[in-house]
Amino acid sequence: MRGLLPLAALALGACSSEPVNQTADLPETAPPVSKPEPAPSVTPAPAPEPARYIGRWAANAGLCKDGAWRFEEMDLSTAGEVSCDFHRLANVPGGYDAAATCFAEDEQSEDVVKLRFPAGGGMRVESKIFQPITLIRCGTEKER
Repeated sequence: MRGLLPLAALALGACSSEPVNQTADLPETAPPVSKPEPAPSVTPAPAPEPARYIGRWAANAGLCKDGAWRFEEMDLSTAGEVSCDFHRLANVPGGYDAAATCFAEDEQSEDVVKLRFPAGGGMRVESKIFQPITLIRCGTEKER
């Protein structure tokens, strides 16, 4: 019976007539709900600069008017009867390598056109179809 006495005291304490504040441990106001952070502003990437070789090039300034080679993003044509369609470009140290199909005098061949920019200026062009040649950029309206 002695073992039941402490339990009875506990039961009587639980039945106390004092109201129990069930929210005593809760804060009076809930913490403010945090607003989601705004998405960072996305700055559009700058448009890539055109490839360095694009434009009109000639062996010398006197040929810019009627003897210039025309380089576009994916092809080239000379003042003569040679043209190449680029299939794939690779950035390499000093310039570009262009896997190409070239046409010359009714002949078609697969080639790699190497375009390099030497320290002295100009653009060096070399492939199976072209003897190595250094071209200068034709830049003024008069030369075009």
